[in-house]
Amino acid sequence: MSQSSSLKLSIILSVAAYFLIQCLLWVLSVSPSVAMSRSYAWYFPTSALLHLGMAGFLWWRSIDFRHTTTREPLPAVNAACHLTLFRLSCVPTILFLAIAVAQSEASGVILVVVVAVAFVTDFFDGQVARRLNQTTDIGAYLDSSTDYAVLIVLSIAFVIMKVTPIWYFGILMGRLIGFAIAMAILTKVQGKVDAETTFLGKAAVFAAMTVYAFELARYVNLAVLGDATLVLVVEIASAIILGVSVVDKYVYLVRKFRAAASE
Repeated sequence: MSQSSSLKLSIILSVAAYFLIQCLLWVLSVSPSVAMSRSYAWYFPTSALLHLGMAGFLWWRSIDFRHTTTREPLPAVNAACHLTLFRLSCVPTILFLAIAVAQSEASGVILVVVVAVAFVTDFFDGQVARRLNQTTDIGAYLDSSTDYAVLIVLSIAFVIMKVTPIWYFGILMGRLIGFAIAMAILTKVQGKVDAETTFLGKAAVFAAMTVYAFELARYVNLAVLGDATLVLVVEIASAIILGVSVVDKYVYLVRKFRAAASE
């Protein structure tokens, strides 16, 4: 089997495994009657559609499964990419679990665990990539785009659950969606745009995830971490970091647009 065929087989098997894990997690998280009810029957096709999209995109961009320094192609999906892709795989489960929790049809503790797993993979995928020398082209842009997808879905889910205040939701969505639109325009103008991660960009993502961790602690009445005053302080601090990161992204985009105009 050629290296390209081996990689594509690895992609299909990996995404299929993610899908089965998510379905099993969903079924174990809610009662059978809830899982198969009309209100939640959309979970399975929604998750299936996401995973089919993942498989199709990864198959299409299989050329980007290439080491960033040696430029050697990968024979299979590596550990760092598995962590990033599994985080993306959790998106439908997080959304539907949040809806079920809001309707008192699932345990908030289960949602906390799933969200915690998503946060942990975000912390470790970059660490694993660097320490095991597994940095890849696809990992560079999947990490950022997956962070955006998870944060947007979490934000929507937490608003549904009335966990996140509207003012914080508005600030975060303005930061994420505004930058995403600007990057889409830049890509249209310039063609391919190399992913660049800045300290403030990562700090903004970490700040948002920290807020959601504290808000979940408050939601499940966890002592100390769930204290309302402490959560408010964390929300305000995160909002300030998001504001600073907006300025950082503005400078980044101005530089990129000027470079595109001069070409």
